[in-house]
Amino acid sequence: MSEMEFFRYLCLTRKSFDDTLDLIHKAYGIPGVVGAVDGCHIHIKAPSATQADFIDRTQRYSVILLAVSLPNKRFSYIQGGFPGSSHDSRVLNSCSLFQKIENSDRNYFPSPQYHIVGDSAFGLQKHLMVPFKNTGNLSPAEINFSTKLSRARVTIENAIGFLKGRFRRLKYVDDDVARIPKIIKACCVLHNISITQPDKVDILEREGLVDDTAEHFSSSLSSALPRNMAGVHKRPALVRMLQGY
Repeated sequence: MSEMEFFRYLCLTRKSFDDTLDLIHKAYGIPGVVGAVDGCHIHIKAPSATQADFIDRTQRYSVILLAVSLPNKRFSYIQGGFPGSSHDSRVLNSCSLFQKIENSDRNYFPSPQYHIVGDSAFGLQKHLMVPFKNTGNLSPAEINFSTKLSRARVTIENAIGFLKGRFRRLKYVDDDVARIPKIIKACCVLHNISITQPDKVDILEREGLVDDTAEHFSSSLSSALPRNMAGVHKRPALVRMLQGY
């Protein structure tokens, strides 16, 4: 689907890096985290063409949204419009964000200390930290690391829940498939604006409008990105740093 329009919305600046680092370190005790990544399916009506491309594992038509959020539930990166049947490797490897991760782009990650956090399905990279897979032989320090990282990763799940809770149209988008990425983008931008208004957030929480049933796609996937040796060496250093916290 080369004609499918994908989009990206980036608002990461050096100041946002510093502010985010401070917020996450205080909240979760993990140094260097500048955001959390996850994806979800957005259900759509059956496209007029190439329908099989959009059938996801639940046998519904959908497109995939991949996003990174900050601790305040604002999105710092979005890319959407991938057909629902897309393999995880295609989704992840097609995103400009992960190309920047692999290339250690200094405009996105000014030093090796910076990273985003995600589910273990994303694959360990120098700038993408994931929890250890628990096969029953993890050390207490590794369990502590994975627990703290998972708590930090909840921010993206909350952000997607707020997005779908506020913009109910994203529950099911009845529109031409070529327009859907633009609709998703508009909702994400409006979400970023509205999330800065505490009274609006309070209304969502009070009235139970936060969607906690959003279908996240990463947790059921095998690792799509190969383990990166720089990430393999970096993660134990973070584990040691977190011991005692």
